[in-house]
Amino acid sequence: MLANNLYQWYARLFAKPALMSFHRLLYRLAIRGMGIMNSETDEISGEAHFVRFLKSKNPKLILDVGANEGQFAQLCLRLTEAEVISFEPHPLTFKKLLKNIQNNRWKGFEMGLGSENGELELFDHAGQAGSQHASFQQGVFTEVHQTAYETHRVAVKTLDSLAADFGNTHIDLLKIDVEGFELEVLKGAKQLLQNKRIRMIMFEFNSMNIASHASYTSFEKLLEGYDLYRLMPNDFYPLQGENFLFKEIFAFQNLLAIHRDQ
Repeated sequence: MLANNLYQWYARLFAKPALMSFHRLLYRLAIRGMGIMNSETDEISGEAHFVRFLKSKNPKLILDVGANEGQFAQLCLRLTEAEVISFEPHPLTFKKLLKNIQNNRWKGFEMGLGSENGELELFDHAGQAGSQHASFQQGVFTEVHQTAYETHRVAVKTLDSLAADFGNTHIDLLKIDVEGFELEVLKGAKQLLQNKRIRMIMFEFNSMNIASHASYTSFEKLLEGYDLYRLMPNDFYPLQGENFLFKEIFAFQNLLAIHRDQ
């Protein structure tokens, strides 16, 4: 009751167009404090802290889906002793990835992952092929970036169809950063998820999910058996039981799913 009265009191006094810039500043500061929009470095995004946490679990196998030029794979190779397998569908970016990583614990595959085997159009900025924004979602460019795009036809497989390549090995970490296509990657791993073969999943959630119509709730429903957290610079924030007001925020954040049996 006290909190509700405080909110009403604040709204009466300060909900004014003239104070919108002030409230936008407060909002930006608040979401930063909640682990959102902290994308500048591995440290501020929480990725470095997470990989150090992962090291304490002695991981054997890490899958890096949407490897780009190898930034996350290099971090894992540097901080853990795990084998890292990267997937990158863009032909130009994949060439850079091969040049950037020379390690006997690493393998790279020029393909995308999704919910079905086949081929898909990969969209990218026109004249800027190989950007970090390349996506299988056309809406990323028509709706989110609102810019011209070019396309590349690339191979796509499901993670389930590749499962035999991993033998009986559990996947200690499945990292997914595919510009709004994350939910489709997870749909293609249903058998692995059901068989509890994936211990942890780290995936990016951002404005690209507006184009793919993939809400936080969509991930929560698909990842039954997992507890979800948001990465912060030096910690993880548990999201289960949190109000939708603080979960359905379509802005950059790294989410972590840890299986309850782990």
